[in-house]
Amino acid sequence: MGISVDKSETARVNAQSAIVHETPEEWASANLTGLIIRALESRRPGIVSDQQSRRASTRTARTPAALKRALLIAAYEEGGAQLVLDLREDMRETGFNPLLHVLLHSASPAVMRDKWERFERYTHATNRLKLQSDGDKAFIATRFSTKGAAPHAAENIFICGIMATLLEELGTKGLSLSLDGNDGSAVELIREGENIAPAAQLNGPATSGRFSWNGFSPSMGGVCAATDTLLHFGGDERQSTTKALVRLLSDDIARGWTWPQLAERLEKPVRTLQRSLATEGTSLSELTRAVRVREACRLLDENRLNLTQIGYWCGFSDSAHFSRDFCRSLGMPPSIYRETSKVNAQAK
Repeated sequence: MGISVDKSETARVNAQSAIVHETPEEWASANLTGLIIRALESRRPGIVSDQQSRRASTRTARTPAALKRALLIAAYEEGGAQLVLDLREDMRETGFNPLLHVLLHSASPAVMRDKWERFERYTHATNRLKLQSDGDKAFIATRFSTKGAAPHAAENIFICGIMATLLEELGTKGLSLSLDGNDGSAVELIREGENIAPAAQLNGPATSGRFSWNGFSPSMGGVCAATDTLLHFGGDERQSTTKALVRLLSDDIARGWTWPQLAERLEKPVRTLQRSLATEGTSLSELTRAVRVREACRLLDENRLNLTQIGYWCGFSDSAHFSRDFCRSLGMPPSIYRETSKVNAQAK
C-alpha cells in the first residue's frame, strides 16, 4: 500500500516537534532507539529526520526518552499498530548487543523476565514493563511510568513486540500477544507467531495485555558473545574495512593498536583506512570499545576471572576505565552485568 507524501511529512514533523518537550530526567535505551531508527529508515524513511538519526548514538547506553517516543508516535499515526509491531522483526538482525546477549543467555522465560526488569531498574528507565507469570506458559503484562505521563500506546505496543521477539528467540513456540482496549476487550496483535495487528490505532493506551505460548525449548543459552557479529554495536562487520580492523583488534585485544601499526598489517595507507572507516560510519575508538566490551561480556558470563583481571585482559587502561566504558555501553557496571547474566538452571 502506498503512503502519501503529505501523511509521511506530517508524521515526520510531529516526531520532530515532540522532541522540544523532552525532560532531561527521562531516559530510554539507546539500543532500542537505534533499532527503531534503523527499522523506520528501511520501512518508512520519510518519518526519520537527519537530526533524529544523529541523536541516536551507539556511544552511550541511554538516549532521551522523548526521542524514542516521538518516533514511535509518528510511526503509529502513519501505520497504526501494524507498523509499530513490525519494527520488532528488525531486532533479529542486530548482531552482537550486550543487552540482548545477557537476556537471551537465560534458562527460561521467567529468568529472562527477571533480567529485563532488573535492566530497567539499573538504567533508570522511566517507562517499564511488569510481567507476572500466569501459569507455566503465559505472562500478564503491565506497562507503567515511574514519573511523569503514562507511556503512549505506541510505546506500549513496541515494547510488548520486543518482548515477544525475545521470547521467540529464547525458544518459546507458538507465541501469541493480546493487549486490552478501553472497553475491556482484548485485541490480538500476534497469533501463534504471526503478526496480525491492525493497520490502525487501537482503542486505548494498551497498558495491559497477555503473552502466551504453546511450548518452550531453550535455544540460545550457550551462545558465546565473542562469536556474535558486530552489525550495529560500534560498527558493521559486513563492511570490508570494519571487518579487517575488527579481526586485528580481536586477535590481540589487550594491545594498544596505533594507526601506523594497523596500516602496516593491512598494507594500506593510514589516510586511506581512516577515510574508508569514516565512510562505513564508525571510528577506530568506537570499534576498539565495541570489541573490548564484547569480549568482557564473554568473560563475565564465564565467571572465572575477577573484574580487575577481565579489565586487564580486554585492554582497558585500568578498572575505572573498564567500568566507565562498560557503563556507557550497557547502562550498568560490569559487576551488575555479571550478577544479572547468571543463569538459574532450576528456574521455571
